[in-house]
Amino acid sequence: MHVLYGIVLLQLIDTCVATLAIRRQLGSEPAGAFCGIDTDCFTNVCRDQRCCRYSNYTDGIKACGSAGRYELCLAGYFRSSESRLCESCPTGKHSSDEATSCSSCPAGSWNNSNICTDCIPVTGASPGATYTCTSATDSRVSACDGNKYKTVGATGATDTCTDCVAVDGAKSDATYTCTSATTSRVSTCATATPKKTVGTTGADTCTASCADGTWVNSDVCTPCTDVTGAKSDATYNCSSATDSSVSACAAGFELSKGTCFSCGTCMYTDLTSGTCPVDLHITTVDECKLAAQSFRWVDTVDTSIEVDSPVQPTGCFLHRKTGLHFNRDESSTSKCSSSFKCACKMECTAGKYQSGRICTKCKVGTFSTANQKNCTAYDEKACLIGMYATNTASVCELCAANEFNNRVDGTCVACQANQTSSVDRTKCISISAAEDGISVWVWVGIAAGFVFLAFLPFLVWYCNSHNEYNKLAEW
Repeated sequence: MHVLYGIVLLQLIDTCVATLAIRRQLGSEPAGAFCGIDTDCFTNVCRDQRCCRYSNYTDGIKACGSAGRYELCLAGYFRSSESRLCESCPTGKHSSDEATSCSSCPAGSWNNSNICTDCIPVTGASPGATYTCTSATDSRVSACDGNKYKTVGATGATDTCTDCVAVDGAKSDATYTCTSATTSRVSTCATATPKKTVGTTGADTCTASCADGTWVNSDVCTPCTDVTGAKSDATYNCSSATDSSVSACAAGFELSKGTCFSCGTCMYTDLTSGTCPVDLHITTVDECKLAAQSFRWVDTVDTSIEVDSPVQPTGCFLHRKTGLHFNRDESSTSKCSSSFKCACKMECTAGKYQSGRICTKCKVGTFSTANQKNCTAYDEKACLIGMYATNTASVCELCAANEFNNRVDGTCVACQANQTSSVDRTKCISISAAEDGISVWVWVGIAAGFVFLAFLPFLVWYCNSHNEYNKLAEW
């Protein structure tokens, strides 16, 4: 009996040993301890566990997984669903601990060996600023704080935020904005220099008074409003945004009380009989006032009254009793008279100038183009190419035949031999080329003659066969 019990005991021991061996082979329990979830593969007691045996213990392994049958990976590594091994994320991608995939780094960070690292903050950046970077040394910031300006860093360097440069004469507690070291905008000027001028290309300035050409708008020196038709170098005066007064007007405009009026030739005459030519009617109230001013119809310019009357002259006229009027009725046939003195536009031809209410010929040694108020002293630079002026002519004239002028400041020069001048006198052309222009028509005429002679016998035969010869002869 004792022998039988011994045999059974030995069989139980063999079965236990075999079971432990099988369990160690399957990795469910290594020798000496059970390695479960989050067990460190680097400890000696777990080295033989299955997940650890299938790796090299160093490539991104954080711990063994469930029942030791797969790996948990460190940041920068991932384990796909098809593998139980930790793999390094591809270049440009990252992962967190225990990840099963990799992704790009979010905005405001950079990929640091497959681990996303926040961009280094820029000193002086706006509290809500955003960042981009590719390393720890090249942070790019979206905006600096309100009183600073941003300088973009060179390659590999971080952006910088720098305080705005202070404005001389600014209040001590003034606030600033700027986009560079030379564009400081200040909130308030000091009491001694209260007038602020907003810089156009540079910084603001604080002064005791505003400069010419500006007006004070809540202690801000504001440029006068532009006047249409003003000369480019004209000076301005104003006390508000609506009362700009200009010193000079461009060509085609006339200056009247600081305002420029479009008036074409800006020349006027008055009539006490007949009517103004249709194309010389004054067509606006403003120009009517301008004409009245040129005639020195003083005390009437500012009392212009618009009318619509068929019994008064069309356009601008001065009534003997009621003053200046502008009649919009274009169908009126009423004549100008001593009681209804009409104002009309006037035109002067080249070589003449406006002298009062008439056109007068320029004096010897001077000349003019059309519709001028004065004549210009002889100057060869004043004529167009192909023309010239002399001190005895009152207009620019074409160069003589066989002469040309191709410069505004030039004179007429003779063409070379075998050349003649073009029609506009701006160049010389060969005589043969000029003749070619005529010979073409000569050849056309000759060709037409040959065609007629070739068909003449047929024409005679046709007319003769139809008893039309006699009629042809008579013809």
